[in-house]
Amino acid sequence: MDYGSSNYDARNRLVISYLYQFPSLHTSQWMLGRLVDGWQISGITTFQSGFPLDVVDSNYPSLTSSAYTFYTYAGGAAWDVPNVVGPIQYMNPRTSPTNAWVSRSAFANPAFGVEGNAGRDILRGPGLNNFDFAVMKDTKITESTRVELRFEFFNVFNHTQFDPNGITTDINSPAFGQETAAHDPRIIQLAGKFYF
Repeated sequence: MDYGSSNYDARNRLVISYLYQFPSLHTSQWMLGRLVDGWQISGITTFQSGFPLDVVDSNYPSLTSSAYTFYTYAGGAAWDVPNVVGPIQYMNPRTSPTNAWVSRSAFANPAFGVEGNAGRDILRGPGLNNFDFAVMKDTKITESTRVELRFEFFNVFNHTQFDPNGITTDINSPAFGQETAAHDPRIIQLAGKFYF
């Protein structure tokens, strides 16, 4: 029997969405009113734990699966798994000399003809720690026309968000446990609209 976390199981997730519109300044000066009125800020902050990852053994030691079943039936995850021989040790790819997320020391190849004891999705990939931020200015020109300017920053602090799909989980790969991909860096988007 093979049981474990589902592939999309994020155990902890906190999303904070906020919007603040600055109060209007009541003034008789047309230009000053247009400059200081219509500002607002908004953002989305996301903190999330990582998704589960499956550890596989591409040598197929159990003799019950093969490369054919790996790609055809299992959707990219063979049922041959290694043995768990110790506690799983996570590392920081920023400080690890090999950009490793997880150490191979917890796993060993099972004996030929024997299935390994590692459960389904026993690893956890890296989580998210992301801040998106926007500044908007809405300027009324006449009664029926206005201009809207938006300045949007995705991943505003340019914090590296590691991608769990970039982690090799085949224990026979020399790159096992290494993080090789990241989500987008800071993206700045400017937009303008004219309403009439």
